[in-house]
Amino acid sequence: MILLGAGSTLHAGEAEVKILAEVDFFACGGIGFGGTTSAGETAFKKIYAEKNNLEQFVVVYGRGTNAARMYALVAFYKLNRPLYDHLKTHYEKSELEVTMMMGCDRYSQNVGSLISLLEKGSYESLSAVEAKNTR
Repeated sequence: MILLGAGSTLHAGEAEVKILAEVDFFACGGIGFGGTTSAGETAFKKIYAEKNNLEQFVVVYGRGTNAARMYALVAFYKLNRPLYDHLKTHYEKSELEVTMMMGCDRYSQNVGSLISLLEKGSYESLSAVEAKNTR
């Protein structure tokens, strides 16, 4: 497990980390009547494009809501597969649900099924921006 010290500070993307850590639903793609991009997805993409994106997603995972942790898992899947593989074992058989939003529909979905969808490529559009951290 990766832990950041209490004195760790995130300069680039601090606002996005705070926004993403506090999201109350996970969305990928347009939501609502206008098909707008959610604040969570926008923050995810801004963080993903940063140089220290892995560190920022670790902070989101550690401080965030269940929906925020789902965004972090998507990032870990692309940026640090061993960390993703370790964390996903906690969710595969869990009954934990995350609030989702797709179009105008808001609903709950089991995290294990979301992990399965992630591994099938359902959330590729989130990480379509070029990551600066290419470990």
